[in-house]
Amino acid sequence: MKRKLFEIILLFIIFFPFTLTITSMMTSSEQINTAELFNIPYFISYILMTVPQLLLLGYIIIVSKQPLADFGIVRPQISKIGWVALGVVCALAIAFWSSLIATNLPEGIRDIVSKKQIPTVLSPQALVVSFFFCVLVGYKEEFFFRSYLFTRLQEMRLPVWAAVLAASVIFGSLHFYQGIMGIFVTMGIGFIFQWLYIQTRNLHVVAAAHALYNFSLFLLAFLLKDFLPELSFLF
Repeated sequence: MKRKLFEIILLFIIFFPFTLTITSMMTSSEQINTAELFNIPYFISYILMTVPQLLLLGYIIIVSKQPLADFGIVRPQISKIGWVALGVVCALAIAFWSSLIATNLPEGIRDIVSKKQIPTVLSPQALVVSFFFCVLVGYKEEFFFRSYLFTRLQEMRLPVWAAVLAASVIFGSLHFYQGIMGIFVTMGIGFIFQWLYIQTRNLHVVAAAHALYNFSLFLLAFLLKDFLPELSFLF
């Protein structure tokens, strides 16, 4: 058990320093222009960093000599597309209604619980690259949280509900830069994706749902950029 706990902590440190660095940048400036953050150099740097991280996690699983299916690594199945769509719809619903609620809160309370960072991309080229970025984000976070971490926590004899709660809470906490509401929204989406994973035991399902959810936000922001921040409640 100690070895597995050490492995989890080490992988977390290896996987998320870039994310934590970006969140520190975002929280250090209240007026950060996300168009300056979500640009082609940022997307490419994330992609280049994420590929070796995924390969490392895959290598650790392979050398553990456990069946890949234990971690949801199976052949993609077109029959699972309905589960992917369900995950995207549920995640968007959570984001929409929470943002709508935050928008209608008194200004003082809204500023405390919600820090909007609209994922703006200004060019079609950046939008295209953002798609590949979203795919890598989906696989990286779902591979770690919904597949690897959830499986390891169960192996450490945590009941299913406790493993789901722990993975979702840690996942939500990484989004502290979005404010208190952002943490709980992301946590809720984490619960949805974990439920999808438990139902399908298919990493591709949750990774695809996560990727399409993220990309839909970039796409909406790009299409509606002339109406922002009036429509910022969507994000």
